[in-house]
Amino acid sequence: MRGYVLTERGKLLVAMLIVLLIVLPTIIITVWAVSREMPPSEPTTGSDETVQNDSSLASPEPVGDPTSDAPSTSQEAPDNDTVAFDYSAGTMTFQFAPDSQTELNDSTVAKINELLTSPKNTNDAQIAVEIPQLPDEETAALTNAIITAFADLEVSLSKVVFFVYTPDSGISTFDVNISFR
Repeated sequence: MRGYVLTERGKLLVAMLIVLLIVLPTIIITVWAVSREMPPSEPTTGSDETVQNDSSLASPEPVGDPTSDAPSTSQEAPDNDTVAFDYSAGTMTFQFAPDSQTELNDSTVAKINELLTSPKNTNDAQIAVEIPQLPDEETAALTNAIITAFADLEVSLSKVVFFVYTPDSGISTFDVNISFR
């Protein structure tokens, strides 16, 4: 039996195979995972309406009484009725405090119902719900509240897709983003 010697050319070929089979897929998967966590970018047409709608997302408007529907609230609980809403873009953001809430309040559910009539909600559109990465118990409370709200609005849960983002540390109230994809 003869022994084989790896030439410089063979070493180069092995190194290229390692890059192609290990490093390249790792980079692709990483880029794909990061791009899924980023919120969708809204197309800008340059019209005044788009600018006005985008500014409404930056400054949420309070809606209703913040303590009326929360099952248990404390003095530390923020205004959980704060909703940023853009009907024409089909987006909304509301706040949820999993340590003091187990369901969405009526005004938030009403805004979700209004969002469902957005022109962005087409037959083939999915409802993207972006939630913070939380401990299992808090994630369960948040996702259950959202699923219950959509079920009450008779939305097929097969249309709802959850995405997770990393929240800032040290906060107890989190933004939940809903949009159509």
